[in-house]
Amino acid sequence: MRLYLSGTDRDQLDPILDACVATYMEHLDEDGQADFKGKAKAFLRTYNFLSSILSYTNTEWEKLSIFLEFLVPKLPAPPTETRACIPTNRPHESSTTRPSFG
Repeated sequence: MRLYLSGTDRDQLDPILDACVATYMEHLDEDGQADFKGKAKAFLRTYNFLSSILSYTNTEWEKLSIFLEFLVPKLPAPPTETRACIPTNRPHESSTTRPSFG
C-alpha cells in the first residue's frame, strides 16, 4: 500500500499483484477461488456504495478496497465460473410463442 500511495508506477506494483495471484492459484481449490473472488467483489460493491453515502474513516477498509480494485481483475475466473458463462446448444423458444391460459 505504501508503494501505491507514494505514486509508484504500475509496472512496479504488478509483480506484487502477480505474486498474490500465484498464491490464489496454488493454495485455493476451485471452490476456494470462487468463494474468495465472490467475496472480494461483494466487498468492493458494498464498500464503494457505502463510502459514497457515509462519511467514515476506516483506513484499513480503504486500503483493502484499493488493493482489491487492482487484484480482482487479475484473478482468473475459477473453472466453475467460466462454465456458467458458456451457452448451451438448447433450442430457444420462439418469441412468438404465447402461453395459453385456458
